[in-house]
Amino acid sequence: MKPTTYSFSKLLLFVFLFCAIALYTNAQKLPNKQEISLRAPANIKIDGKVDEWDNKFQAYNNANRVFYTIANDDDNLYIIIKATDLYSISKIGIGGIIFTISNLTDKKLREKAVDNITIQFPVININKSTLFESTIRQYQDLKTDAVTNKKEIEGLIESGNKRIADMFKDIKVTGIKTIDELIPVSNTNSIQAAGGFDKQMNYINEIAIPLKYLNSVITNGQQFSYNIKLKGAPTPEDWLRINKFPPPQAERNDGDVDHDYKYRDAPTDFWGEYTLAKK
Repeated sequence: MKPTTYSFSKLLLFVFLFCAIALYTNAQKLPNKQEISLRAPANIKIDGKVDEWDNKFQAYNNANRVFYTIANDDDNLYIIIKATDLYSISKIGIGGIIFTISNLTDKKLREKAVDNITIQFPVININKSTLFESTIRQYQDLKTDAVTNKKEIEGLIESGNKRIADMFKDIKVTGIKTIDELIPVSNTNSIQAAGGFDKQMNYINEIAIPLKYLNSVITNGQQFSYNIKLKGAPTPEDWLRINKFPPPQAERNDGDVDHDYKYRDAPTDFWGEYTLAKK
């Protein structure tokens, strides 16, 4: 007897649920912060994909709700981030990610060290800051019947990646005196950044920073600090600068603020330590 479309839909739903459970279980097993130094794959490419990493990450950070890996080779320092749920993806889409590197490991001093280097990508246009969430919500609706909506899902992912390419055109750099604060993604400084949706509509963010720019904060063989910050929603002051009102904050039926939306809108960050991996 031939399987029906209904049975295929049930199978696809089971696969989606299985993947979601596996993803959650994997997050539970990973440390909150990366614990090892890691050499980057020889075939690494900054393209918003994680094929060369076998889709494996070194940590799942609870504050930011993202998977991440920091690695290096002889030329670059890399940070790869994966967001898998509606609110973490939306948070990146409305505020971007800031990666900070400090030569200090003292918890009281590193945050305000004057020689910190920061790389922000993506840099978000406030007028387009709600587009990510609407795309992910469309995907969540479509994947309830992944067989029937297969073409629509593929089209949504394709259009979402085209939108990312259109939106995420700049990298913001602070602390490197020889580089302008705002540079294009296609730049002559060899700082690389890319973002994109994978086939499950997870968002992947990749940054590569040449080690030659980090000499002031990274001493070969010594531990340094890093910070990963998801900025969250623009502030009321940001909205006033473009003469617009911020969108209303979502509330639950009991009148309290929805904690997922509170996470999405508020800045979250954490500090960790890393030592360059040698061959």
